[in-house]
Amino acid sequence: MGRKKIFWNDEIYSWFLLSDPSFLHMWEAFSDQINNTPPLYFLIGWLWAQIFGDSALSLRLFSALGIFTALVLIWFILRRYYDFWPVAIGLAMVFCTSQLIMEQNTEARMYGLYLATAALALFVYDCICRTLEPRNKLLLINFLAHAALIHTHLHGAFYSGTLLVALIVYDFFFKKLSLKVYLTIVGSWFTILLYLPAFFVQIGVSKPQGWLPEPVVGDLINLLLWRNTFLNYNSLFLLILITALGYILIPRTQNPIGQNKKKLEDTKHLLLAALSWVVVPIGVYLLSKIMQPIFWSRYFMPTALGIGIILVHSLHPIIKIMGLHGEDSPKSVFFLKRSMGYRIFVLLLFLFFLTIIWIPLKNSISFKQNPRLAESSIIIKNHSDLPVVCQFSYFFWENHFYDPQPEKFYFILDEEGALAGKSGMFGAQEFKHMTAFLRKYPEHLHDQVVESETFLSRFDRFIVMDYLDYDKTCPEKVKGLKKAESWNDMHCPQWMENKILQNPEYRVTEVEQNKANTFLLVERVKK
Repeated sequence: MGRKKIFWNDEIYSWFLLSDPSFLHMWEAFSDQINNTPPLYFLIGWLWAQIFGDSALSLRLFSALGIFTALVLIWFILRRYYDFWPVAIGLAMVFCTSQLIMEQNTEARMYGLYLATAALALFVYDCICRTLEPRNKLLLINFLAHAALIHTHLHGAFYSGTLLVALIVYDFFFKKLSLKVYLTIVGSWFTILLYLPAFFVQIGVSKPQGWLPEPVVGDLINLLLWRNTFLNYNSLFLLILITALGYILIPRTQNPIGQNKKKLEDTKHLLLAALSWVVVPIGVYLLSKIMQPIFWSRYFMPTALGIGIILVHSLHPIIKIMGLHGEDSPKSVFFLKRSMGYRIFVLLLFLFFLTIIWIPLKNSISFKQNPRLAESSIIIKNHSDLPVVCQFSYFFWENHFYDPQPEKFYFILDEEGALAGKSGMFGAQEFKHMTAFLRKYPEHLHDQVVESETFLSRFDRFIVMDYLDYDKTCPEKVKGLKKAESWNDMHCPQWMENKILQNPEYRVTEVEQNKANTFLLVERVKK
């Protein structure tokens, strides 16, 4: 979470704004084309950084606090209706095995706050459904919760909208009309008007096209079922096996489900909300096919809460049949029950619980940061006096932040190449991001983000750090998240091709390659 894991591209974008000593300047930079997100994370995160510092550890702890807050809120919601064991196991399976949650728990981005605001909206939704006539205080909290959700992430609007639909459906079946509640949710959407001036500037980065690929049906299936995005399905299969073993080992003399039948009937509103959030990725997938692509895994963080509710609801009757009651402690269920089969089942269940908690701990302990790509370069070490042009902004930021000689790394602003169709879906957006950084934070960049003509007039000899296929061209469109995640055909900078390789004034020598990069020595030919 700290020094062991270096900042990546998006975290650096967060750091610039959150570490800004001036709130007004931070807001001015936010309203430029550095980030394309709503403001709440940067407003709260800036205050956090002023109090706790802007180190990698501090900013990532802010994300971890958001996810912990979401866990506490969803825990309190579920414990109103379900016993200890199904809630503990179900939420542990989601929060400890979801690849998405484990990744965002240690990243300095808005997704921890996004999950927390979604959980808060769900918590208030549950309070409203339990109340015949919500008081004005609860209505105000509902308004603020939904406003916070949509001001943390643009996709928060989908989760706010589907929660409203779930509430309307619930009221319809129970012949209620919570008009004031509906108005507080709809009214919260109008607060987005405050963000629109900045939004219209930010959205310019996606013109002529955004970087998100068009999703394919396999992306949707992988997201919901196979890629451990919201839940590790290996752990789910293991739980099913243990449960099946329990049915064989444990003698059953009664069915205790009826004891809590009334309590379970009260969870209809929760299941409606959970299902509505699970179908959000399906709706966004369809919109991405019809309109502009807006489908990416981490945008659907709140769906993990919906899956958690459904999982806990499914576990509750099963564990009841096994004889585990909410008032039972681990000690009592193991030592006071006489059946040896029962003891074996409880022991297996306890070991399973420890196993899923161990998953995130193991990932953290075994984490090894890959060495910086430039750090492993022999030519850069042997030619420490030469400037290094980084063709990808991530290469530049990585070395700008972590290299002992950051001043020798450069990024070239090549508008012509970036806006050409051959540069890939990320080319234009990268150019606009870096131009915005140069406008708002020139003192951080020390003339290292420069126009092509300026750089070439200053240096006759330099190193270029490029992709392996440095003379490659990209298609204008890419389909499928898998291809985009591997970065294939997403980014093909054209500066080297247009300004150097086709220019007879320069001699280019390919001097080194590693697993991801080609290092080229460029020299101006003397006439």
